[in-house]
Amino acid sequence: MLAHAEVRAAVEQGMRILKTEGGGSSTFAPRSLPLEEPPSIDVGEITDKGYIYQRAVLVQRQALVQMRHADPPSAGVIGI
Repeated sequence: MLAHAEVRAAVEQGMRILKTEGGGSSTFAPRSLPLEEPPSIDVGEITDKGYIYQRAVLVQRQALVQMRHADPPSAGVIGI
Protein backbone atom coordinates (compact mmCIF):
# COMPACT_ATOMS: atom_id res chain seq x y z
CA MET A 1 0.00 0.00 0.00
CA LEU A 2 2.84 2.42 0.79
CA ALA A 3 4.22 2.07 -2.74
CA HIS A 4 0.84 2.81 -4.35
CA ALA A 5 1.09 5.91 -6.56
CA GLU A 6 -2.02 7.55 -5.10
CA VAL A 7 -0.78 7.13 -1.53
CA ARG A 8 2.61 8.56 -2.42
CA ALA A 9 0.95 11.47 -4.27
CA ALA A 10 -1.25 12.26 -1.25
CA VAL A 11 1.77 12.28 1.08
CA GLU A 12 3.70 14.52 -1.31
CA GLN A 13 0.73 16.88 -1.61
CA GLY A 14 0.47 17.12 2.17
CA MET A 15 4.17 17.88 2.41
CA ARG A 16 3.82 20.64 -0.19
CA ILE A 17 0.86 22.16 1.66
CA LEU A 18 2.84 22.29 4.91
CA LYS A 19 5.74 23.95 3.09
CA THR A 20 3.55 26.60 1.45
CA GLU A 21 1.90 27.48 4.76
CA GLY A 22 5.21 29.05 5.71
CA GLY A 23 6.88 29.24 9.06
CA GLY A 24 10.36 28.17 8.03
CA SER A 25 12.12 24.89 7.38
CA SER A 26 11.41 23.54 10.88
CA THR A 27 7.67 23.33 10.19
CA PHE A 28 7.77 20.87 7.30
CA ALA A 29 9.75 17.83 6.17
CA PRO A 30 11.40 17.96 2.75
CA ARG A 31 11.53 14.16 2.65
CA SER A 32 9.39 11.35 3.97
CA LEU A 33 9.92 7.62 4.21
CA PRO A 34 6.64 5.91 5.08
CA LEU A 35 7.25 3.01 7.45
CA GLU A 36 5.92 -0.49 6.90
CA GLU A 37 5.92 -1.09 10.66
CA PRO A 38 4.79 1.46 13.24
CA PRO A 39 7.07 2.44 16.12
CA SER A 40 7.34 -0.37 18.66
CA ILE A 41 6.86 -0.07 22.40
CA ASP A 42 8.63 -3.43 22.76
CA VAL A 43 11.99 -2.05 21.57
CA GLY A 44 11.58 1.29 23.36
CA GLU A 45 10.53 3.45 20.41
CA ILE A 46 7.44 4.59 22.31
CA THR A 47 7.50 5.90 25.87
CA ASP A 48 5.09 4.95 28.63
CA LYS A 49 3.20 8.18 27.92
CA GLY A 50 2.83 7.29 24.23
CA TYR A 51 5.46 9.62 22.80
CA ILE A 52 8.00 8.65 20.16
CA TYR A 53 11.43 8.22 21.76
CA GLN A 54 13.55 9.66 18.96
CA ARG A 55 16.88 8.26 20.13
CA ALA A 56 15.53 4.69 20.14
CA VAL A 57 14.03 5.15 16.68
CA LEU A 58 17.32 6.50 15.34
CA VAL A 59 19.18 3.50 16.77
CA GLN A 60 16.62 0.79 15.85
CA ARG A 61 15.98 2.15 12.35
CA GLN A 62 19.43 3.45 11.48
CA ALA A 63 19.35 1.99 7.96
CA LEU A 64 16.00 3.66 7.24
CA VAL A 65 17.25 7.00 8.56
CA GLN A 66 20.27 6.73 6.25
CA MET A 67 17.96 5.91 3.32
CA ARG A 68 15.88 9.01 4.03
CA HIS A 69 18.94 11.25 4.09
CA ALA A 70 20.83 9.67 1.17
CA ASP A 71 21.75 11.87 -1.76
CA PRO A 72 20.25 11.15 -4.20
CA PRO A 73 17.20 9.89 -2.27
CA SER A 74 16.78 6.14 -1.99
CA ALA A 75 13.83 4.29 -3.45
CA GLY A 76 10.72 4.72 -1.36
CA VAL A 77 11.64 8.20 -0.17
CA ILE A 78 9.09 10.87 -1.00
CA GLY A 79 10.60 14.31 -1.48
CA ILE A 80 9.56 17.80 -2.42
